[in-house]
Amino acid sequence: MDEISGIILSSVKIGSEKKERIIPFLQDIQAKYGTPLAVVRDMGKGLLGAIEEVFPEIPSLICHFHFLRDIGKDLLDADYRTLRNRLTQSKIRVALKNKAKDFEKKLGDGMSDLAKVDVDPELASIKTVLLYIHWMFDTSSLSGYGFPFDMNHFVFYQRLILGYERIKLLHNLTGSKPLYQLIKLLNRITCDRELKQAAVRLEQNERTFGELRQALRIALPDGKQGLNDDGEACEMKTIAKRVGEFVEKYDSSVDRSHRKMIEQIQKYDDKLFADPIPAVVDGQVVDIQPQRTNNIMERFFRHLKRLLRRRAGSVSVKKSLTAMLPGTVLVKNLEDKEYVELLLNGTSGLEERFSQIDRHLFLREFAKMKSSHKKIPVDARKLIREEHSLDKIEKMYLASAS
Repeated sequence: MDEISGIILSSVKIGSEKKERIIPFLQDIQAKYGTPLAVVRDMGKGLLGAIEEVFPEIPSLICHFHFLRDIGKDLLDADYRTLRNRLTQSKIRVALKNKAKDFEKKLGDGMSDLAKVDVDPELASIKTVLLYIHWMFDTSSLSGYGFPFDMNHFVFYQRLILGYERIKLLHNLTGSKPLYQLIKLLNRITCDRELKQAAVRLEQNERTFGELRQALRIALPDGKQGLNDDGEACEMKTIAKRVGEFVEKYDSSVDRSHRKMIEQIQKYDDKLFADPIPAVVDGQVVDIQPQRTNNIMERFFRHLKRLLRRRAGSVSVKKSLTAMLPGTVLVKNLEDKEYVELLLNGTSGLEERFSQIDRHLFLREFAKMKSSHKKIPVDARKLIREEHSLDKIEKMYLASAS
């Protein structure tokens, strides 16, 4: 996809992101459209190797979002995994949900007045406990960036601890039995030393990660774009300076995760902060600043998945994507008026333009496509699923070999 126009230039389907799978695709792009001014990519080794082979002379830049996400995973993943596993082992979620169901039954029709004051002390306590439990499970504070920007298990843990402290204060005042029941459930979390240690380290490293997010001015905690975030429109020199100051601050740290983080930033420094690239447009030299992320492609695939899910009514779109011809996505270009004008080439509409296509050429290409996507015959599929199928297949083989 061309970043400036948003036009899809080419589309293929490959089995993996291995270098040898990507190279033919990039070579085809080069043959059709020439060498690009720059490439913005994620951290995948296969893509990097393919770009270095096909486009060895052009700037190969790293997407700020993907870079920041990888740094965050290195910083936070180990402790986050520990915290998540300890929470799972505690079965606190199941216990809280079961307790909520019990109290909801006791309230009965009173659930409609859950957020209203109740004069009955016991019912008031039950309502309070229910509201606290629902609050503990609430995820509306998450920004939609995914891990490591959003740590829903860590947020849940923090709410469990805060809820415990607040409920305990209320119980000390009233001695309410429902409040005590919630305190007793939460004790399994507050007494877990390994969980607490992981949470302390997470909190410390989350602050460090937040500083780097601020320096890069992308995927900020108060951002509203979620995975569509392209980063703030800042001068690259300003961002590079802020990141440099961040590196200076942590350069003397002996913490292993900090050392690895600094090494990563220094290793990719020249691929993160690119100067504007001069290009000739309509006979004049203009400077073009490469985009900071390759999110334009990820946004497109999310859009495609939403369309397929809406059409199929299913969360999984694997079958639809597998059956789809690679060129199908080019239909999206019909939303671009300039592209349509180029496609029509002076004809009155798509009907007239399609009538000019050589039907024999179409049939040849269609036959080629079908031959490269052969399906397993029905009888073969049936045989594979039969009982003792391997014995039968072996018997067939021996019969044909004799």
